Amino acid sequence: MESDNIAHGPLEFVFTIDEETGLTGAAEFPGGLLKSKYFLNLDNEEIGTICIGCSGGIKTMARRKVGLHPAGAGSAWRIKVSGLKGGHSGVDIHQGRGNALRILGGVLQVLLDRLPVEVAEINGGSAQNAIPREAAAVVLLDPSRESDLKSQVAAAEAGYKADLEASIPDCRSQLRRPNAQPEFSTRMTRNKPWRCSRACITAFSR
Repeated sequence: MESDNIAHGPLEFVFTIDEETGLTGAAEFPGGLLKSKYFLNLDNEEIGTICIGCSGGIKTMARRKVGLHPAGAGSAWRIKVSGLKGGHSGVDIHQGRGNALRILGGVLQVLLDRLPVEVAEINGGSAQNAIPREAAAVVLLDPSRESDLKSQVAAAEAGYKADLEASIPDCRSQLRRPNAQPEFSTRMTRNKPWRCSRACITAFSR
């Protein structure tokens, strides 16, 4: 665009907005406006290079009705997965940094399979293009099963740390009492949405 001494035919240039927050500019670009037969993608991190392709993404909104009820008399516990590195979901996705929501989904699945827990809350992720570095859930369980809860969380932690510890030595699961007793919970024991969280969730809130 700046050169006045390079021979070339007619050129068309396209600039879009919101690449980092949903590609809304590209999504609204009208079809049929361009006349060119070839397209060069300049979406790159380094000056002087041309991409022949780049990372893409898909946004999925999943909804499922769940039966909430007043929280029972069980003890509330907050499970927090933290210590991961996070990063950009495009340029860092191949680094093996771990996804806190996927790890938390695995921990919850272990608990739902083995203990009569109720899930009151799950939160994690900060942006749709960021790998979650932290995630947390609040569960309810009969106070007499406290030792079982701690042992199951510890076993689940040992499992995912075995996969990540070489690259993420500080990853961990913390089990603490929340600041307040939750008002509602769900009894979706052994339910498929928690299995789904291990595979696809990047950001979720109650």
